[in-house]
Amino acid sequence: MKPKFKPPGTKRLKLEYDGLLSSFAFKFNLRRYTMAELRGRMEAAERDAADSRAQVMRVEGAAAAAAAGARESFEQVQQRVGAEQGGDARRLDALSSEAGAYTRSRQSST
Repeated sequence: MKPKFKPPGTKRLKLEYDGLLSSFAFKFNLRRYTMAELRGRMEAAERDAADSRAQVMRVEGAAAAAAAGARESFEQVQQRVGAEQGGDARRLDALSSEAGAYTRSRQSST
């Protein structure tokens, strides 16, 4: 009768972790602390993101207010320029009519 099973020495297990057992056990026991650390980091990142969003909202509000102020200032400048152009046009009309009258009077005197 032949044996069906081989003796244990002929089939060895493969080593999956080649580090020291003490360092492996130490890292394994720290897992709960690293999870807490990661949780703390995530909460800090979420707080930073909320602060950043709040700062963006403040900056956008200030930019909108500045744009509205600039728009009002631009409209005021346009009104002033329009008034000055209107005054210049009236003065130009008056000068051209005076020049026309002067040239007519010079032509009629000759």
